Amino acid sequence: MRLLRSALAVAVLCLVVVAAPAQARLTTLCTGYDGCTRAGYSDFGYGAASGKMYWQQYSGHNCTNYVAYRLITTNGMSTTKPWSGFGNAYTWGHYNAAITDGIPAVGAVAWWDSNQGLGGAAGHVSYVEKVVSANEIWVSDDSASGDFHWRKVTRDGTGWPTGFIHFKDMDQPVPGPGGFVDVASTHVFAAHIEWLSTTGITTGYTRPDRYLEFRPQQPVLREQMAAFLYRLVGRPDVPDLPATSPFTDVSTSHVFYREIVWLYRSGITTGYDNGDGTQSFRPAQPVLREQMAAFLQRTTRAPEPVAPTASSFTDVDPTHVFAGHIAWLASAGITTGYVEPDGSATFRPAQPVLREQMAAFLHRYTERP
Repeated sequence: MRLLRSALAVAVLCLVVVAAPAQARLTTLCTGYDGCTRAGYSDFGYGAASGKMYWQQYSGHNCTNYVAYRLITTNGMSTTKPWSGFGNAYTWGHYNAAITDGIPAVGAVAWWDSNQGLGGAAGHVSYVEKVVSANEIWVSDDSASGDFHWRKVTRDGTGWPTGFIHFKDMDQPVPGPGGFVDVASTHVFAAHIEWLSTTGITTGYTRPDRYLEFRPQQPVLREQMAAFLYRLVGRPDVPDLPATSPFTDVSTSHVFYREIVWLYRSGITTGYDNGDGTQSFRPAQPVLREQMAAFLQRTTRAPEPVAPTASSFTDVDPTHVFAGHIAWLASAGITTGYVEPDGSATFRPAQPVLREQMAAFLHRYTERP
C-alpha cells in the first residue's frame, strides 16, 4: 500500500492479510465490538470512540488508530505521537527500533513488518493483552480490511510478531540471565552471557525504559574487544597514557582509549599499517573470528604458535596467516567451529564474532586446561 501524504501527513490505514489458522497458528477469540463484548472480551470503548483520530491515524477500523487509542487511554501516553515519522504500520518498528525487541509484555505493541505474519504490505500492529508464555500471547486489534478482534498467537507458526515495541508497557519484561531482557534462560549461551555480566566484563546496553539488553546477535566491535580483554585480565594499570595516540583513528578522548593503549602495549594488536609509517585501529569495525583467535592467544602472553601441518578446519589452510592461532583456539577447547552438513568442521575465519559467541569464547578461555 502506498504511503498516504495528504494534509493529514501521518495518517495511515492498516490492511491485514491473515493466513489460515492451521498455518499461521492464529486463533480468533472473538470478532466485532459487540461480538467481543458478548463473548467477554472488551473493546475498551474503542467502538464508540473509533470515529476520532488518535496520533493522527485514520479513524474507524484501522490498526494504528486502535493501538494509538489504547496507548493513550490504557497506558496513559500523551495524545501527541511520540515520533515524527509517518507511514503505514510496518514503519512503527523501524522508526522505534531503539525500544523494539523480541520480548512480549502486556501493554506493548505487537508489530508485524510488511508481509510478515498478520501484516499485509502495510504491516500490522496489535495491542498485547496477555502474555501466557514466551511462546503464546493474546492480542486485540482492528483493521481496515476487516473488523475488531481478539486473537491468540503462538510462536510455532508463521504469525508470530516481527517484534514488540515498548512505549510504556503495563508489565515490564522479566530480565533473563545476566539481567538482560533479550536473553532467554533457554539461550544456547545463557550461562556464558550470565558469567560475562556477573564478572563485570560487560554491562550491556541500557534501554530507554532502563532495562538492560545484551544484543547477543550483534557483532563485537574492535573497540569493544579491547574493553572485554582488558576487563578479562583484571583491569591492569596503564601508566603514563600517551598524549598522542598510537593510532591515527583513536583519539585520546576515546571512551576506550586506556583499553586500546593497553591492547597495543601488550602486543595483542599492532593495528593496520596506513602505509605512511602510522597505524590505525579501526575501532568501529567488527572483530573477525580469525582476529579473535589471535587476540585471545596473544592475551596468554605465550609465544606465537606455529602453524600446523594440517588444519582441523576445512576452510583454514595451514598457510593462513592466523592458522597457528586458530589451531590453538581449537586445542584449548575455546571453539569447536561449525559442523557442516557433510560432517566436516569449518571455522569461518572471515565472519564477524557475535556478542553471544564472544561470551562463550571468553568464558571458555578462563576455563581452558
